[in-house]
Amino acid sequence: MEANKVRPSAPLTFYPVQTDMSVNSSLHHSFTSCFQSTSTVLISIAVLFTNTFILFPLLFYIFYLGLQRWRKQRFSSASSVMSHSDFFTYNMAALELINILGSCLYSFGVYMNDYNIQMVGCFIFYISSPGQTLFHLFTCVECYLAVVHPITYLGLKQAGAGQIRNITAVCVWLLCIFLSSVVFISFLFLTLTLSTIMGFSLILVSFCCISVLHVLNHPGPGEVSGDKERVDQSKQRAFYTILLIMIAQLFRLAGVLICNVMYVSSAVSEINCVVGTSVVCLAVPCGLVLPLLFLQRAGKLRWCKHKSELG
Repeated sequence: MEANKVRPSAPLTFYPVQTDMSVNSSLHHSFTSCFQSTSTVLISIAVLFTNTFILFPLLFYIFYLGLQRWRKQRFSSASSVMSHSDFFTYNMAALELINILGSCLYSFGVYMNDYNIQMVGCFIFYISSPGQTLFHLFTCVECYLAVVHPITYLGLKQAGAGQIRNITAVCVWLLCIFLSSVVFISFLFLTLTLSTIMGFSLILVSFCCISVLHVLNHPGPGEVSGDKERVDQSKQRAFYTILLIMIAQLFRLAGVLICNVMYVSSAVSEINCVVGTSVVCLAVPCGLVLPLLFLQRAGKLRWCKHKSELG
């Protein structure tokens, strides 16, 4: 029984146990060797501390502001519809909370040397991975449609885009749960699937960014001088939103690729373990970008308050 237990080196790495014995044997050696490194353990604790004590209060504040808005709308005569960007942010915040919970359980399982707790932590942690990528993508697609195809975007809003948005979100959550359950069957398939989703999403986000930049530099003939400044400001906000998301996804994808290379390397060394664990920090911007943009739109970030007042 003890020989079948795998003790991964970091709570946020992408390598739980696989059922394939040849791959499992190689990863077992890498995991146990890395976990014996003091540097790796310290880095893992630092990453977990960052997620728990820095990201968690930010997410809690997002839900607090959302609850305040809901209460104002409930007791107000004027009805207000939640924007798509805010809806995606709330879903993203919920996924990040699940991410933190899974990381904590996973770390506790490693500390207690309990394989079952480790696997439960892995299952909970991987629920958030595809959802983060897809909700980022949906935010970029919304900005793309609003700037490049404004007539289509307004038509979708009038045709009940809220219902389409809600159904899409439910499908994303079901996909997240399904892919997370694959961790118990084949981690290799899970890794390839998540990497494919991230790569495909990054291509689409890049396309949205380039398209919005093209429209920003080539204004339409129907824009009159009185509305041109307001329209340009709206387009600029959309472009910066997509650009920030694209940069965050680039960091995350780079971190995943480097982490994969380091941990499957045949030459296990402390440098490989330290680098493979450290690059997990590259995924942190993905969890911050939508909450920070939400606070910017709400005017809660003083250093960019002037930008929020443009809308």
